[in-house]
Amino acid sequence: MIRRKAISGQPTEFVNGNEAFDYGVLESSVAEFLEFLKVQVHRIRRQAPISIVHIGKGLIVAKHYLSRGMFLKWVEGEVGIPARTAQAYMHVAQWAAHKNATVARDERPTRDGHFTA
Repeated sequence: MIRRKAISGQPTEFVNGNEAFDYGVLESSVAEFLEFLKVQVHRIRRQAPISIVHIGKGLIVAKHYLSRGMFLKWVEGEVGIPARTAQAYMHVAQWAAHKNATVARDERPTRDGHFTA
């Protein structure tokens, strides 16, 4: 972490090459909310790759039950995922399965949308 003097005379911290955000200039309730949100975003971002694999695996299973036209209509209309995004998720799931990734365990979706181990 590199420090330098800011215009106010207080040291400024740098995180990942960027000047650290100064929560001290905010009302305490806003600062607390933003700190909480930051933690939540970091947690969700760490889970995103696993979620993409799970979604892709579920879409692969769904695709077997529907014709191409029906699958695209279902994915875009019911699930709310653009066709290209769905294709990308399915490719990631296939890649993970071939790489024997930890997140690519052989799981099947249940009726309630969860995956069994």
